Amino acid sequence: MAAPLRLNNPVGHVQGGQRTARWDLIRRERRCFYGALTVGRVAAAQWVGQFVNRSKIGADNTMETDSDEIPLFPLQVVLYPTIATRLQVFEQRYLRLVRDSMSGDKPFGVVPITRGREAGATPEIFPWGTLVRVQDWDQLPNGLLGVVIKGEQRLQVLDTRVEEDGLMVARAQVFEPEPEEPPTFSEDDLIDALESLARHMGVANETFMKDLTKATLAWRLAGVLPVQPELKMSLLAMDNVDARLMEVKKWLLELRMRRASKS
Repeated sequence: MAAPLRLNNPVGHVQGGQRTARWDLIRRERRCFYGALTVGRVAAAQWVGQFVNRSKIGADNTMETDSDEIPLFPLQVVLYPTIATRLQVFEQRYLRLVRDSMSGDKPFGVVPITRGREAGATPEIFPWGTLVRVQDWDQLPNGLLGVVIKGEQRLQVLDTRVEEDGLMVARAQVFEPEPEEPPTFSEDDLIDALESLARHMGVANETFMKDLTKATLAWRLAGVLPVQPELKMSLLAMDNVDARLMEVKKWLLELRMRRASKS
């Protein structure tokens, strides 16, 4: 019904689909080709992070940064909370972002691009995105830095500025993780659709269906359904989990009707 989301981007930051990435990573000291530094605990501790987020939690279940800012990594795809993806990184601004993130286990923001490209001039972005954290990294066969990132929380970009090397940073409102509420019988149709897509993509059910909640059900299904990027972006702006599920259910119904009309 739907194929894994993949982006064959010649400028290429996105390397894989929006599914949990499991790499057989080599556990040893690795050389960091940007700057020829040996990456280990001592070297990492010496890196000075530029974006330490001292946050305050508000009564409305959100966090807003104080005076510090969150670095942004604009992408041509929409990444949701709880979803992992692979990136290949080569631009100095994003090498610095990843270095600073790994040095202090600090998150950064991933936001969808509305106009422009991942590489080169600063693109226009959608003002909603996802706070992510680096899970793993390695040097790819093509010599580029490969990283696995995973979404954690929704964020809303309040304002941005661009640093000298082109890295975009933002003052942002970060929303707290949502309650782990299990799906109800009314979501059975969505669960069946997710299981069917997992089989179609060759993903083991225990991987795709693990720790399923109402929130993760919406994110995982939205991540693989073949709908317009604008629709996928709009889901990030929805505060209510049930509203997100209803929206994804509407997408699924429309896709089924479209498929039926062609048969």
